[in-house]
Amino acid sequence: MSSVHVTDHAVLRYLERVCGLDIEALRASIAAGCERGAAAGAPVVRFSGARFLLRGERVVTAIDDEHFCDHATMTDLIRRPERR
Repeated sequence: MSSVHVTDHAVLRYLERVCGLDIEALRASIAAGCERGAAAGAPVVRFSGARFLLRGERVVTAIDDEHFCDHATMTDLIRRPERR
């Protein structure tokens, strides 16, 4: 295993600049998909094959629906305070 650390920023720029992924369009799509749930105060919104964990009106993570964690783990994630 390499000792080189690749930052999230580097991965995002690679996806955007090399792979051609439109990060802002993806961000807008996730926001639109979570808007109704966030307005209702939901801790999790499920759409597009994923579950998005919310902290108020912020989407803080996404979990693949196919590899979704068990109830206890999800409850822990919901209750865990947000890190900045």
